[in-house]
Amino acid sequence: MHTSLKEKQIIAMLRQADAGASIPRLCAKYGVSKAMLDRWRAQYSNAVARQKTLRVKDLEGMLHEPGRHPVAVADMRVTEADT
Repeated sequence: MHTSLKEKQIIAMLRQADAGASIPRLCAKYGVSKAMLDRWRAQYSNAVARQKTLRVKDLEGMLHEPGRHPVAVADMRVTEADT
């Protein structure tokens, strides 16, 4: 099994799994076992949550920047692809 994935790839895989993607298909796509996915889930779960929290804080910070219109900030969508 191939396990030389970068942290960004691992987190992307975990997000896809959390979004409901087929676990066997994800494992085949990334070339890892279900056990490895479970290990990464335990190891990186805090990192994924922390990234989401930081992204929300960044967007909230934009609301208070001079010259930023609240409607323009509200139009920004937080998506899995952005983080």
